[in-house]
Amino acid sequence: MAWLHALPARSDQANACLNQATTGATEFGRFYSDTRDISTGFSTVQIGDAGAPVRYTRLLIESKTPQAAGWVLSIRGDNNELLESFGQEQFSGHALRWTRRLDVTGSSLRMELDARFSNNIPQLRILKIVSMPAAATKTYYSASDPKAPRWSPIASASSGDRKHAESVGMLIGNSNDKTWCCSGVVIAENLLLTNWHCGSYTESSDDKWSPEACRNMVINLAWDQYGNQDQKIHDREFVCDAVLATDQDLDIAVIKIRSLLGHETARPIKIRTKPLDNNEALSLIHHPACLPKQLTSTSCQVDSKSYRGWRNAAAKTEILHSCDTEGGSSGAPILDEAGNLVALHHLGYETPPGGVCDYQNKGVKIGPILEFLMGKDDIRQLLVGSQH
Repeated sequence: MAWLHALPARSDQANACLNQATTGATEFGRFYSDTRDISTGFSTVQIGDAGAPVRYTRLLIESKTPQAAGWVLSIRGDNNELLESFGQEQFSGHALRWTRRLDVTGSSLRMELDARFSNNIPQLRILKIVSMPAAATKTYYSASDPKAPRWSPIASASSGDRKHAESVGMLIGNSNDKTWCCSGVVIAENLLLTNWHCGSYTESSDDKWSPEACRNMVINLAWDQYGNQDQKIHDREFVCDAVLATDQDLDIAVIKIRSLLGHETARPIKIRTKPLDNNEALSLIHHPACLPKQLTSTSCQVDSKSYRGWRNAAAKTEILHSCDTEGGSSGAPILDEAGNLVALHHLGYETPPGGVCDYQNKGVKIGPILEFLMGKDDIRQLLVGSQH
C-alpha cells in the first residue's frame, strides 16, 4: 500500500531524455485491492498514510444483490460530513460502481449502510481503492527549461482556449495494482482519442487496453484548478465503456466513454484535415505530471511537419514540435491557432540506442489517424456525424 509516483526526476535538460524503448504511462497515486464486505451500520475504511496528503479518493463498490431495494449507503468524511450516497437504482444495469472523487482531508472514510427498509439485506463490498496525492513527488520534463516549463493553468487562459479545453480530459487508469495518468481528447460525441501506450502502466504490449484497464479507467473533462485549496472540485467524469480501436504503430486508442453520473455529454473538438506547415504556431492542452489542465502556447510550433513513425521509420506519420510537455501529457491534443486538432502528442525527448538526446517532442499527425479510423464503420459514422 505504498505511494506510487510519476517517473523519475530529471534535474537538468541533459537528463530529460527517455530511453527509446520506454512506452509505459506515467505512474501516479496509490491503487490497491482491498476487498471487504460493507456491513449494516457503521464501518471505517483507511484511505491514507501518515505524511502522504490525499487530494481525493475513489472507491469501486460491487452490489451482489440486484433484487434488494430500499437501502441507502452513505459515505462520510472524518467529520461525518456526507460525501456521496447510493441506493440500488445507482447499480441498475451495472453491478460495479465507482464513486465520484471524494474530496477528503483525513485518512479515513466512514461507511453507513442503512438497510432498515430493505426487502432483502444488501450484499455490498469494496473491491478497490484509489487515493491520489496532493502533488507529484517525482517528475521528468521534455521542456526547454525544466525549472520553468512553459505552461500555465487553463483556468487563467482565454475564453476560446478554455472552450477548447472542455474537450480535453485526464485519464486515470487503475490495473494490476498500478495507477497512472495520461491526457486525451474527445473527437466525436462520447468518443475519446488517446495514446495506445496509455492503456497500461507497463511497457509490455500484451496488457494494453485490457478489459480490466477499461473497466477501471476514469476520465475527467473538468478544467478545475486545484491550486486554490478553498475551491471545491468540479466533476465532469466519465468511465470507459468499450475500447473501439487501437493501433500500436500510430500509438492511438479510441474508447467509448459514458458519464459517471449519467447526465453529461462529451463535446468533440474540431478536426483539421489540411496538412501542417513548418514553423506553424501551435498550442497543447494537457495534464503534465497529472496536474490540473494546463495550456502550452509559448514557443510552441511545428519544428518538422514530416517525421518518421516510432514503429515504422519509413512511414512519415509524425511531426516534431517545440511545445513543452511532461509525463502525463501523452495523448494530449495539439491544436492550430484556430483550436482545431492537428496532431496527438505521444513522445517527449528521446535518446536512441547509442545516440544522444534529440530534445524533440513528437506528435502523430491527424491525417494518418483519420485514415485509420475511417476504416472502422462504427467510428466513421460517429466522426462524420460530429464533424459536419
